[in-house]
Formats: sequence, C-alpha cells, structure tokens
Amino acid sequence: MHALLVPAVFGTTAVLMDRWEAGAARALIAAARVTYMVGAPTFLRDLAAGTPGAPAHLRLFSCGGADVDPALVREAAARLGCVAKRVYGSTEFPTVTTTGPDDPPERRIDSEGHAIGANEVRLVDEEGAAVAPGREGEILARGPECFLGYRNPALNGDAFTADGWFRTGDLGTLDAEGYLRITGRRKDVIIRKGENISARELEDLLAAHPAVAEVAVVGVPDAVAGEIACAVLRLRPGARPPTLAGLAEQLTARGLSRRKLPERLEVVADFPRTASGKIVKRTLREQLRAAVPRAPS
Repeated sequence: MHALLVPAVFGTTAVLMDRWEAGAARALIAAARVTYMVGAPTFLRDLAAGTPGAPAHLRLFSCGGADVDPALVREAAARLGCVAKRVYGSTEFPTVTTTGPDDPPERRIDSEGHAIGANEVRLVDEEGAAVAPGREGEILARGPECFLGYRNPALNGDAFTADGWFRTGDLGTLDAEGYLRITGRRKDVIIRKGENISARELEDLLAAHPAVAEVAVVGVPDAVAGEIACAVLRLRPGARPPTLAGLAEQLTARGLSRRKLPERLEVVADFPRTASGKIVKRTLREQLRAAVPRAPS
C-alpha cells in the first residue's frame, strides 16, 4: 500500500532497497530526496541510532508492523528532526488506524490513532460483546482495505464474525475520542498460576530502562507456576546488562504489581526476525526452552 500503490496513485517516486542497512538508507534518503518512510520499529530505531539529524527532505516516518514503543517514537523524532507517528494495520488489513496533521502531537506517540476513511473499529470481550471506552478488548475492524479471505477457506470462519468484521487477534483500548491503543495479542498473554500477565505491558515499562535498546517478553514453562515471564533484552551499545533484581525494583517503582514481574532475564545480540524486521516470538520461545535458564541475580 505505502511503498508501491500510494506512490503510483499520486505519481510520485518509490525508493526501494534490496537489503536494509541504516547508513546506506540515510545516504539514499538524501540522494533521492525522500520525504516519507514507513516501516517497523527496527528501521526507525536504526535510523535514529546514527548521527543526530536526518536529510532535510525527510518529513514523516510512520511506524507500525510490530509493537511500537512510545519512547522510541519520541526519541527518534527528536534525533531525526522529523515527525514520527504510530500506525496500526496488518497483512490482512494494511492500514486500520493512524493519526493525521490535525491530531494533537502527543497522540502520535501515545496511541495508534483513529480509524481512517471508511474504516470501522470496535472492541469486544471474549463473548463478543462490545466493551466500554477505556476497557481492553479484542480489536475487530472492517473497511475497504480489508482482505477478502484466505486461500484456504477453512481459516475464514475464525477470521471473520458472522456480520463481516475481521478478528485481528490484537488486544487494545479505545478511548471516548476514538483513539486506539494496542495492549497486546490475544495469544500473547502469560498465564502464571492462573493469572493473566500482559507481555505488552511489561515491554512498554522495560523499554524505558536506559540500557535497553529493544525488548521482548515471552512466556516460558515453569514447573510450579505453569508459565513465567521471561524478559529478553537487546542492549544499547556499551550499556551494562541490568540484573533481574534491578529490573524488578524499577518496575515496582512504576506501579507494577509484584505478581507480574519477570522471573527470568536473558540478554541477546539480536532477535529472530521476519524479513520486515518483526520479532518472531514463536522462534524466540523455542530458543529459550532449549537453553538453560539463567539464574536470577
């Protein structure tokens, strides 16, 4: 949608790279006078990690495709000198919500924006009933960008409601003004001793740690609790690895209940990713289950 179809409609140029490399991307942005870019958080993070400031022509970066850390959007916008904002969509429904120029700047950072054009969004509980504004629910969406269905028709029964809403599988909150905020995946919940822990809530809090460049929280099996939260960190260059005890102190100071604290900590050089830069949590879980757990410190 963004890389090919929109430029075709407006008669503008689409600038593509064979393989992502941040330094080459900066040079290409300058040489081709690129004004707009869209991509997963990995690309925004890589661009912002370079020398502060960006080629003067870059005006907007829409960040989506994976869990977006609000601190990253704020920091990257300041370092690059352009507008950075969050956008929500998927392969099946490319653009569901985003913010626009008339929205308050802070909403670009603390929300995925509101439904665009003819799109509709509603949130429902596990029984399919609508939830009140501000309450978490599964995100249903419908609109002209939504796909028609999977090539395997057997998958469509779970993907769509009887009245045509697409079940995204994502969890979120929708405030009274219609701004959406993603809170996690329906299946990305860690069940510890029968209680649900949101991986996204932990990730948002851990991302604020000064040593952390990127974080993923996944559930790993535990003989006593059934499942525990494992915080997997990629550190900023030169940063000292935090301890599990230190992270617990930081998280409880920010109001997190002790029952939600991560009970395992791993530091990685990088995460398993898709070609578009998304962290593949399924592969990460498999790697963690095969590894010997690190003792708490």
